[in-house]
Amino acid sequence: MCVAEDYVNTNTPQTDIGEPIFKEELLSAVEHCDFFHEDFTSHSTSLQKMFDNNFENMDFVASLDVWGLQNDLCRMLVQYGHTEPDNMYDCLLNTEQRKELVDALKDPNQQPITETFISSQQKITDENGNVKIISTQNTLTGKKMMVKLLKMRQLGCQMKVFPLSAEEQAEIHVRARMLPQDFVASLLNCKPQTARYHKSFNEENIEITGWNEDRCHLVYKHFDLYVPQNMLANLQTFDDIEDLIVNQDVAQYNSSKGYRYDGVLFALAACAQSPQLRTRRIVNIDYGHNTEVISGWNSAFYEDSCRLELENVLRMQDNVTDYGIVCNIPEDELETMIEPYVSLLEKENQEQKSANQEDADDDFEDVKETDDKIDWQNMETTEQTKQFDLQLIDILRANEYCRLKNLSAEIIEE
Repeated sequence: MCVAEDYVNTNTPQTDIGEPIFKEELLSAVEHCDFFHEDFTSHSTSLQKMFDNNFENMDFVASLDVWGLQNDLCRMLVQYGHTEPDNMYDCLLNTEQRKELVDALKDPNQQPITETFISSQQKITDENGNVKIISTQNTLTGKKMMVKLLKMRQLGCQMKVFPLSAEEQAEIHVRARMLPQDFVASLLNCKPQTARYHKSFNEENIEITGWNEDRCHLVYKHFDLYVPQNMLANLQTFDDIEDLIVNQDVAQYNSSKGYRYDGVLFALAACAQSPQLRTRRIVNIDYGHNTEVISGWNSAFYEDSCRLELENVLRMQDNVTDYGIVCNIPEDELETMIEPYVSLLEKENQEQKSANQEDADDDFEDVKETDDKIDWQNMETTEQTKQFDLQLIDILRANEYCRLKNLSAEIIEE
């Protein structure tokens, strides 16, 4: 950056990105200045790769909050950094600037461009009273997306210094958790709509399904919420929705959503091939207010059968309700049940190992894989294995291998 007639070229490193980087929801939020929050690097491998290349292969994280209009300018908060955000820009952009930015974000694969713009002007009065205007100009060269991002940052944003005050941190949290304005409007009339909140690798959805008698039915994670009309106007943030979970007059736990079946095939295969092995995969979902849902499964071989427990526990303040299911599969029937799935995965595993062996360096061509067994305990689920898991659950139900651990617990069927 320099003054008057001088220019500076900032060459932005180039990367080839073949997929759309930004979601349509994010682009629409920027263009129309709708409330929105997303840790967008976590949702795009190409965007992460681009930042990694531009910032010396260090882990890079970035998020965007759109906070709505303030005096006809759209306020947005951009945070980024390595490992965790340590840079923050508070931005106010007009309609033309937002459209220019969105246009660039929609098409990041263009050839490098060069753009010169005036970032600031200053009036200087000399000793004779003559007024001279000194302009600060920038010339940026790089891909259109990066040039426009840097331009908007310089023209419409102010950098905030970390650490933030407690008041600023509280404001950021509240702003980030605000429900979209159109969703709030739909709530007042209980008109079907869905609000989404993106954070890291997670997405929280709140769905309005419509009136249920004189109450508005909302679906949030594991809970059905039946909200009286006089409470709807008070729901302005995701936190307001979450607060309803402990209101027993409003919230009902939908136990059918508390079961996690991902990896059931691995649990049963481990049971069959390694009877001494006990496997367990558990997820705890914290709702705040001393409320959590514990779900997952564990398996172990016990008295000539495989014991599979589908864990589903609701802890709400001082109350604990166990909706868990226990399945006991006889050893001889277990082998028959899982054999088609195990054979397919073992075949794929062997093909992958063969391909890896062919790609190995010639210096190691005599080294052979000696263990063709799959490590079921550490297998990662795929879309294919998830389908196998659901098929096996259907088989277990059809053969009546399973029962409730707590016979007093009521299972809500989907």
